[in-house]
Amino acid sequence: MKIQIICENCGKLVELTPETQGKLAYVHRNLWNNNFYVSDTVIECSSTDDIEEISDFDDITIDKTLNELRIDCRECGNYIVLTEFGR
Repeated sequence: MKIQIICENCGKLVELTPETQGKLAYVHRNLWNNNFYVSDTVIECSSTDDIEEISDFDDITIDKTLNELRIDCRECGNYIVLTEFGR
């Protein structure tokens, strides 16, 4: 599987393809080398336990959810904000 990001204004293109076993694609390196970058992320964090009752760090559980990911074109400044990643 691969993902293509194409700037509608200037036509710059980057293709995110897996480079390792396990289907891992390097986002920052590939975006930056092709005139794009991640300029903002919105991550929601919440603790599922009452902090005052925790006596050991092993008892801490934190839920994290990626809500938004903004990708900017370094060439012309156009951007896209990815949302609704699902749960």
